[in-house]
Amino acid sequence: MKKMGFLIPSVIKKHFRRLRKAIGMGGGTPADIVALRAQLLAFPRLFPVNQILYRGEKIWPVFRFALWRTLRAIYEGRDNKVNPQKPMLPPEWEKEYRELCGAISIDELATNSPLDFLFFVNQRGVEQFSGPEGIYNRITDPVFEAARTVGTAQKIELLKSRGLLDTNRVHPPIYILPPQLRSVGHIQLLDVPPNFVEILQASFPAIQFRDDDVSDIVDWHFHQYEIYHQILTRMRPKCVFFMGFEFHLALSQAAADLGIKSVDLQHGTQTGWGPLYKWWDEMPAEGYKMLPDYFCVWGKRDFDHLSTTIPGAKHQPIIGGFPWMDRQKDLGAPLSDAFKAKLAAYKKVILVTLQHQNTVPEILSATIAQSPSDYLWLLRKHPKGRSPKARGALARDNVVISPEVDNVVLSHLLPLVDVHMTAGSTVVLEADYFGVPSIVWDVTGVENYEEMIEEGLVHSVYSSAECVAILATLERRPSTGSEAICVTDTAAVLRSLVKL
Repeated sequence: MKKMGFLIPSVIKKHFRRLRKAIGMGGGTPADIVALRAQLLAFPRLFPVNQILYRGEKIWPVFRFALWRTLRAIYEGRDNKVNPQKPMLPPEWEKEYRELCGAISIDELATNSPLDFLFFVNQRGVEQFSGPEGIYNRITDPVFEAARTVGTAQKIELLKSRGLLDTNRVHPPIYILPPQLRSVGHIQLLDVPPNFVEILQASFPAIQFRDDDVSDIVDWHFHQYEIYHQILTRMRPKCVFFMGFEFHLALSQAAADLGIKSVDLQHGTQTGWGPLYKWWDEMPAEGYKMLPDYFCVWGKRDFDHLSTTIPGAKHQPIIGGFPWMDRQKDLGAPLSDAFKAKLAAYKKVILVTLQHQNTVPEILSATIAQSPSDYLWLLRKHPKGRSPKARGALARDNVVISPEVDNVVLSHLLPLVDVHMTAGSTVVLEADYFGVPSIVWDVTGVENYEEMIEEGLVHSVYSSAECVAILATLERRPSTGSEAICVTDTAAVLRSLVKL
């Protein structure tokens, strides 16, 4: 069976792998990803993207995300195979999931009274926190808990792929099986030039397009649309919530067609280098059905940003706060007394939050090697990443790579930290909330936190010597909150969204 998705030529994948290894940045972002991003942003100036129509509906966001996802895969030197936009299970896995977690088909969904709030969570999503009480969706579940105090609420997890599934959940969802059959041939209803693939190929030379790529994108999008339309028709919510709007374009479109409000829950910084939440100059005045009605953000910084970068009046930011900041204290065990004593024995404690680095960036290992021995380094892996190997400078006694650092919740860890370092992680915002200054060493971090760098809350470095010098000057400040994360009455925000 032919693999779906754009082909990435092997010579290009090898080039980017060699480049990333040579610069030692692993998950960093040199000029190459910026150049790839520029291709995406230039395309609306070269081609009238709002003339990409399906039954008269503008569907440019569907192609915009498919192209960006593939460009990211090219830069990261990986295949573009695992695609959450393609929900499909073999029959044997449908049987497995029915037995494992009581999964049901859409036709088996109960059609009770209309719901006030319906939450969609991702299978094996990055927001899953594993605590003593079970798996907790750190972005979604605090809002889900608030929703249950305001009205009726349910959670759905659409099982899009086969694999292990941890069903020990603090708030178990309804597990939904995707249909075994899907409609195809949507390309017949798509209004694009006959040479559209050639136009894409000329604009995105790093991607090797196939003749059926366009129909593949459209077919899978509308397969998802039909799934979500059926779910929403049966459950009749007033408002739907999800994390990562780019993976839920079909859900937003189905909700719009049914008169249901849609809300994207912030899961990371929404400013900066990525094109998902900015550079939408081509957006028509009426917006796009594939984008949510509301972007529920953590604080004033992203609210102000989205107020200017999403021009369509249909799409509005609202400040919903980040209730996980407090909720995590109840779910995660604090650091052990022995570990706290270890932290207290050092002059300065530096937390490093890694991203999807395959290797430790050279600037980090060199900074550790050049820093005083009374600095303690805590290296924390990405939730979906791997712990680095204790080699070279990372094998020093003042470097800690351990499950305790990886798993402790940040609300317990950050109050004990003096400085935070990262390529460009969202932990910058959480550190700022606790008065911890951050250092970023990558263009992603510089672009993500440009405003905070100008304000002196975040510092950018380009060499290990510069990093060591700045580290010596930084001290944590009193924890007085921040503009990035506001304390908000989540229940009140939910009441404002729907008329109960």
